[in-house]
Amino acid sequence: MDKTLIQVFKEALPETVRGISAFDESKERFYILINSTLSDEEQRNAFLHEALHIWNDDFQRKNVQEIEAFTHDFITRFTAGDFTSSDV
Repeated sequence: MDKTLIQVFKEALPETVRGISAFDESKERFYILINSTLSDEEQRNAFLHEALHIWNDDFQRKNVQEIEAFTHDFITRFTAGDFTSSDV
């Protein structure tokens, strides 16, 4: 992830969608879209969730259930302060 550019936007999304991340190959950048109707804390957690997808290079992986389970578990442990540097 050398010199990765990430642009973040807030937009009203359906209430079931907390955030979306995507990669634009033509512009060589990632986009994160956060649901603006969420509380500040929920927006931070949604951003962390989407940023982890970028950090973990999830766009190259196929098993969505595995990806989401790992990401959800990490965020739950992170926000509870229950992780070590080896988890990162």
